[in-house]
Amino acid sequence: MNKISVIGLDYEKEQIIDSLMKMGVVEIIDIGQNNMSEELERLVIPDGDEDAVATFENEISRIKTAIDYLSKYNTKKKKLFEPKRVVGPDLLNRIINNQDRLWNVVRQLDEYEEKLSGLKAEENRHLNLIASIEPWRLLTIPVDIVSTKSTTVLFATVPAAVDTGEIEQNLYEQAPESYLEVVNRDNDQSYLLLIYHKSVEETVSGIMKQYGFNTVNFKGLKGTVEENIKSSSKIIDDIERQKEEINNSIAALADEKNDLQILYDYLVVERDKKHVLSRLVKTDKVFMLEGWLPHNESEKVKNHILKNWDAIVEIREPAKNEQYPILLKNNRFVKPFELVTELFSLPNSNEIDPNAFMAPFFFFFFGLMVGDAGYGLLMVLGTGIILRKFKFEGTIDKLIKLLFYCGISTFAWGALLGGWFGDVVSAVTGGAYTIKPIWFNPLEDPMKLLIWSFVFGVIHLFTGMGINAYKQIREGKIIDAIFDTGFWYIFLIGLMLLLVGGTFASI
Repeated sequence: MNKISVIGLDYEKEQIIDSLMKMGVVEIIDIGQNNMSEELERLVIPDGDEDAVATFENEISRIKTAIDYLSKYNTKKKKLFEPKRVVGPDLLNRIINNQDRLWNVVRQLDEYEEKLSGLKAEENRHLNLIASIEPWRLLTIPVDIVSTKSTTVLFATVPAAVDTGEIEQNLYEQAPESYLEVVNRDNDQSYLLLIYHKSVEETVSGIMKQYGFNTVNFKGLKGTVEENIKSSSKIIDDIERQKEEINNSIAALADEKNDLQILYDYLVVERDKKHVLSRLVKTDKVFMLEGWLPHNESEKVKNHILKNWDAIVEIREPAKNEQYPILLKNNRFVKPFELVTELFSLPNSNEIDPNAFMAPFFFFFFGLMVGDAGYGLLMVLGTGIILRKFKFEGTIDKLIKLLFYCGISTFAWGALLGGWFGDVVSAVTGGAYTIKPIWFNPLEDPMKLLIWSFVFGVIHLFTGMGINAYKQIREGKIIDAIFDTGFWYIFLIGLMLLLVGGTFASI
């Protein structure tokens, strides 16, 4: 990697940044005034437009919500391996120039969502009302009548364990000017209607306390319970009709999802452009940026900037111990194995890329461990067909190619060791036909497999130790390489010679 520094005219700043982002090879870094000389620090101020970034963030959030909302109404089945859409400049320009139409769609969706939320809240209110008054459905008198000139009307519940017959008997004996009706019962409580003359109110109150009466208030309701249930049910039906109409209106906008996704990506890029400005410094007339780019792209980027704008461009190699971003660069075979490294930890700028050394061993040992030609053949055919029919990028592309290579290794080792879907061929034919291994059968000679596994493991171990020694020597730690790795080589080789016995042991 090389470090690039650019000083240009402020009015050309966004053009230069836009061009660098399109080239996709420069990572712009935060200059930071802490890294400047005192003289330069007095001349410049931090760049950036946080208000613009916040505006873009808000717009991106609104469009993301709209896209997620429309996704619920997308009835098209998504393909298992659906490639990314390619958006050409003509389509992108059409979307950008017609943003107003898409923003109207977003506003419509906001309104629909607000209406649906209100309707759902209203529906829940009526559903809860029906659930709460359903036990009183058999009550025939209007619930808004709570008293007359001479009587009091009371609706109450008592625990199911209470004997309502006993309550009725006590009322009959102590307050004959009263009437008790059991409207309903369930596992938890009994629902009671109590009407009594106001002259016996004190006596009735005492009986109510004795049996744990809990009064029920039908505040806001008029008419009978049955009438209120029917009214709420009618309102719920009307709400369902309104919701269906709104859902149909939203579904009619589902085709706008693709254009909204393009607008979303465009706004993300524009936000990132504005966000990058906060990593720059400027004066009244000029700006300065720094970044990292691959060594082989350095001259191309420099010439591009100098050719199109009035700017000063400096490119240099990183200073000693200076940290910089890494870019893994490997051949077609090794590249899929980068996925294994990425799952754990990528090397830093001062370390060796382990993929070129790790890939052959991973390929080798994966096949040895699975060791079945049948499964290997299925892996090769399956991933091969997928790679031929579909185009992938990034992690998915690496994963499928990794499985393809591992399938080749699995097939090769299976053929060498005689594994074809286990022993299915022999089992199906009753032992009449078997596929002989090219090398040997590990089930018949497990010790041979153990010895060769040990040999392969030693080669793997020694390679790793050699890489560590090379890293130490490159860092100038020659003594460390000798004592930390060299002596281990001597010890392990000597130990193996000792274990071999025979001629070597007598040396």
